[in-house]
Amino acid sequence: MLGRVLGRGGFCVVTEIKAVSLLAENETKQANPNDDAKDYSNEIILQDRSFIEAKCIRNGDARYCIKKISAETQKDKERYFKGVIDLAIELKILAVLKHPNIIKMRAVAAGQSFQKDNFIMLDRLYDTLQQRLKKWTKSAEKPWNKLMKKIKQKLFTDRLMIAYDLSSAFKYIHSHKYVRSFET
Repeated sequence: MLGRVLGRGGFCVVTEIKAVSLLAENETKQANPNDDAKDYSNEIILQDRSFIEAKCIRNGDARYCIKKISAETQKDKERYFKGVIDLAIELKILAVLKHPNIIKMRAVAAGQSFQKDNFIMLDRLYDTLQQRLKKWTKSAEKPWNKLMKKIKQKLFTDRLMIAYDLSSAFKYIHSHKYVRSFET
C-alpha cells in the first residue's frame, strides 16, 4: 500500500510504502534462463522478503519507498523513453553499489523495462542535505542555543559526521569509476 508522495524528479515520482504484501515464490515471474545478459528488470531482486514485509514501518514511519515513472512522463513518448533509460541506469548502478552511506535498492518490478508499472523499491531517505542544513540553521539561530556550548558542539559534530559520511560515499563511488575526476 502506497502512502504520500515524497518527491518528484524530471521523470519519476517517489512514494512512501506503508505496507508490503509479497507474492509467494511460485507466483513471481522468473527470468528467462536463455537470456545471454543479465537483465535486472526481468527478475525480482529482494533482500530478505519476510523482513521487508514485516518491518515496512519503523517508529511509525515508512521504511521504504517506490520510485516509478510519473503519469506526466508516461503521456509523452520521448520523455517516457528517456525516463525508462534513466531508471534503468539508476537500477544498474544501485544493484552493484554496497556502502552504508548509499541508499540501498531492495526490489525491482518483474517484467520488461518498458512496462507501465516498472519501479525500483529503495530504502526511504528521511532528510535531504538541504533539509538538514535548514534545520541546523534554524536550531543555531535560537537565542538559547547561541548561549549553550554543548548544543553548539553537538551541531558542529553532526555537521562534521555528515561531511565525513558524504566524503566516504563519494570516495567509494569514485573507486568504482561512477564518478571520475576531470584532468586537463
